[in-house]
Amino acid sequence: MIEIRTAAEVDEMRPAGAFVASVVAATAAASAVGVNLLALDRLAGDMIRRAGAVSSYVDYHPSFGASVDVTSRALEAGIAAARPGNRMGDVSAAIGAVAHEAGLSVNLEFGGHGVGRTMHGDPHVPNDGRAKRGLPLRAGLVFAIEPWFMLGTDKIYTDRDGWTLRSADGSRAAHFEHTVAVTDGDPLVLTRPQ
Repeated sequence: MIEIRTAAEVDEMRPAGAFVASVVAATAAASAVGVNLLALDRLAGDMIRRAGAVSSYVDYHPSFGASVDVTSRALEAGIAAARPGNRMGDVSAAIGAVAHEAGLSVNLEFGGHGVGRTMHGDPHVPNDGRAKRGLPLRAGLVFAIEPWFMLGTDKIYTDRDGWTLRSADGSRAAHFEHTVAVTDGDPLVLTRPQ
């Protein structure tokens, strides 16, 4: 079910988005060559616990998720397209155009999703698509935009641990994500550090 949020509900989501942004900023600041990823995980976990929150994504960030500038640029292109009058296909086409221009493969098994009362709600936000197609965007629609690109194949598999995703040919991959609210003006990125 696609949920449309009122302006008041979007405002209520701001503190959670700001908190996510603060955790991302803290872990980014603590990141450096040689820093153990488990130390960054503990930092984020400690911040979440101190806030009295519980993460629904414990151990979610896969090892391949922190590279490739192209994925970040595609995320920004998708955000820019998240405006009333556009359609979901405009967001997807903007993401895919950046990947294709860079010669990267686009994973279509995963993508963005609606943000609401369930972890992964409707609508699905594909990472490639056709402009002017799909769900009309309107103020109050809140969704995650999640480009997933790979240097080789567009196919992935799940590791034996049942959680880790890997490219089928072993090539490097990247994933970036933000939660965006469509407004009557510019898109509101709820998870962007201030």
